[in-house]
Amino acid sequence: MKKLAHQVEKWIDYKVLPEPLELPDHFTFPYYYEPHPLALLASQELQEYLLNQQVWQHDFGKPDSQELGALGKMFGVLVVQDATGRLGYLAAFSGKLADSYQHAHFVPPVYDLYQDAGFYQEGESAINALNQQVATLENEPAYAAAKKDYSRTEQAYREALAELKKNMKLAKTVRRQRRQAAQAALTAEQFSQLEEELSQESIAWRFRERDLKRDWQA
Repeated sequence: MKKLAHQVEKWIDYKVLPEPLELPDHFTFPYYYEPHPLALLASQELQEYLLNQQVWQHDFGKPDSQELGALGKMFGVLVVQDATGRLGYLAAFSGKLADSYQHAHFVPPVYDLYQDAGFYQEGESAINALNQQVATLENEPAYAAAKKDYSRTEQAYREALAELKKNMKLAKTVRRQRRQAAQAALTAEQFSQLEEELSQESIAWRFRERDLKRDWQA
């Protein structure tokens, strides 16, 4: 039960309060508890209101039926007490009810996404305007031409990179063959010089690959 220091706009008085009246001494854990009789009574009164009200329409489905068109809806009640000791409750629903986020019998949402001139509406309008600008630009002939040019350039890059990698693989094979043949034919000093030469050649190939990728990204 929640104690309130001032009058609440959506306050609902109980039709009849049970006697003797026993109030809870602490707020219950919301996910695993036995509902207090006052909470059960408030939920029963809310169910009666939902069955009898004529202000709006919502297809909850008939009791004990499995209608395909029926739409469930989650409701909640909060038992409250004001500074004078008066008891009542607040009622709320989840999401949208009968195409609206606000109804007279229920507390309003913490934030109404669709209120006029609200943060969400203003942000959505700005995003919609940007989307329209993007759509307009995408229909421009210059944009279509630029896409084609980009595709051609990208294809040329991929072909050049594939050709370079093929040559790098071939050069690596040649270097390995030269190294194997030189081991038996050269002196230790000569072989060391050859190793340095082959190492520099390998580095040069890697630089060529790096430069090709850098030029493409530029």
